[in-house]
Amino acid sequence: MDRNLYEVKQSGNYKKCMNKILVFILLLIYQLAWASNDTSIKKLKSKADDYLNTAVSIEGMLVKRDSSDEKVYMAKTFLIHDKSNDTIEVRLEEKTELEYGADYEIKGKLKRNEDGKLLIDADQYECIDCEDEKKESNSTLFLIIGIAALILVLLIASILKQRKKEPRVNPVEKYTRSSKNISIDPIVNSSDAISDYKTIAFNINELPKKKEQPASPAKTVVMQKPQQTGIQLLPGNFTILAGSSPQEEIKLFGKFTSLGLIATVGREPGSQDGRKTHLELGNNTVSRRHAEIIYRDNTLILKNLSSTNPTRMGTKEMKVGEELELFAGATVTMGTVLIRYSK
Repeated sequence: MDRNLYEVKQSGNYKKCMNKILVFILLLIYQLAWASNDTSIKKLKSKADDYLNTAVSIEGMLVKRDSSDEKVYMAKTFLIHDKSNDTIEVRLEEKTELEYGADYEIKGKLKRNEDGKLLIDADQYECIDCEDEKKESNSTLFLIIGIAALILVLLIASILKQRKKEPRVNPVEKYTRSSKNISIDPIVNSSDAISDYKTIAFNINELPKKKEQPASPAKTVVMQKPQQTGIQLLPGNFTILAGSSPQEEIKLFGKFTSLGLIATVGREPGSQDGRKTHLELGNNTVSRRHAEIIYRDNTLILKNLSSTNPTRMGTKEMKVGEELELFAGATVTMGTVLIRYSK
């Protein structure tokens, strides 16, 4: 094989690999662009002429149009209330079983109805927390994938560039050159070879003995303390000031976990006995599992779990997964419910 032909083939493989990598990057950019279509209802209404008859995507809580107490009902149109504190009507092609108070992701086109009011003509919808599962933001997920892909591309490009710098040798030439200095002397007479062997006598007791290995030093094995089970009373009291049925001096119990004692707060029903591990807030602006109260290292911590309904400690709005220390006199707002912590 000619050396120049070998190098041309290697260069062609390099170009094919780089073309595939560029196509992969373009697909990631397209996915990130689609994820950026998520917008708030307030923005849709303020720039209605720009978004009219275009594909949009929103996330928010489903709100009932009537005053019934049913949680699940059949409907063709409903209202969505998002974190921008605004509401818009959503229209489906046919009646569908829906759950009010749950968070939904809606995709469709922005249109106007017969009265000129804005609505979303939905072709896709998905309940985010109907089964108490949290859905990660698409834009964050695609950003992580994009960063990982970029790192992978840079690594592959670096490896290929390094290989390109290495001198390439024709495999046939390499084998020929390495075999030129090899010489094999055949045995002419096998009887001559055998006659070279001699008998040697030795005393087995005079052979060198293997040195004994020193004993390994003793090691101390530290056993982990077994994890406790059950529940324990958390320090301090919680008082509901507004947004739900007023309650004073609520005592909460935390469940033992590897992260500490944990109690939960949210819209889902909790236990009715006196040892509460869940604080139920009967308000539609509160998510099912809105937050966690964690006690570890003699510190009480509030962790926000809600991605659609706001959580504030004092005037600071908390991000999803953010943790802040609960101190005496602190006020926490979950949706429209106001809670005070005291020791």
